[in-house]
Amino acid sequence: MIRRRDEQLPALRHLLGSSCGKAELHAEVLEQFRPIGRWCGASAWADKGEPAAAFGLARGVAVKLSGAEPPAPELRPPKDATHHYNG
Repeated sequence: MIRRRDEQLPALRHLLGSSCGKAELHAEVLEQFRPIGRWCGASAWADKGEPAAAFGLARGVAVKLSGAEPPAPELRPPKDATHHYNG
């Protein structure tokens, strides 16, 4: 069982979100990405040339294709900010 504060949970959310994105389950992607915010430090993005950019793109695609409202203001990056990869 994974505890809510388990340090592996964000990485698992990235992996599940990435897999759901490949399966075009965009609402499910958002369900995983919203709790992790802008943190990108998971192996799901490590094989991309720019992991943080790949994560940001996956988030944007999920929002657009799910028809959901954009993330809450506190989860939106400032216009001049980028996602940071901690891998």
